[in-house]
Amino acid sequence: LQDNSTVIYDGDLAWIRNIGGDGSWTAMDASNDNIIFASWQFLNIRKSTNRGSSFGNSVTPPGNGPTAFIAPYRIFYLNSDIMYAGRDKIYRSTNGGNGWTATNNNTALDGNFAIAMDISYQTSDKVYVATAPSDFNRGHIFRTTMSGSSWTDITGILPYRFPSDIAVDPNNVEIVYITFSGFGTGHVLKSPKS
Repeated sequence: LQDNSTVIYDGDLAWIRNIGGDGSWTAMDASNDNIIFASWQFLNIRKSTNRGSSFGNSVTPPGNGPTAFIAPYRIFYLNSDIMYAGRDKIYRSTNGGNGWTATNNNTALDGNFAIAMDISYQTSDKVYVATAPSDFNRGHIFRTTMSGSSWTDITGILPYRFPSDIAVDPNNVEIVYITFSGFGTGHVLKSPKS
């Protein structure tokens, strides 16, 4: 929502306008809809515990490395205390964003900033992250199965374009979809191929 903050629809005709300049990624606890996360440009995240009536202090991960204008973060479906957020490094929280740890031994994945991510619905240990290509380095797709202690580059023959989103199948952790912007090859890809 460029220049239009983060908005909440609660059934009324008027949307509730909330935090931030350029509304960005949002997340809601699947088991407690009082807990909502909202963000704006460069991974500034705030948390609400009252369905978005107000947002408390920042739960933004640390770091000042390269960060996407609209940077990704995700909460784990079964426990919103577990979160991942991406700059050039990927950060993990186990207390709802009140404290963060850099994954991958505090090392950037490939030097590019994260642009998309998703967490398995079954286990918070399995996470996928896409990085944006830069002038010097193509973007990559990474996977961890160990909560980020190490990451594996699974880019393979995927297109050299901007990945726009990643989605893990909620019923099968082995099925992952990724979309790419741009022209040429396909835009929606699935792994594994069926």
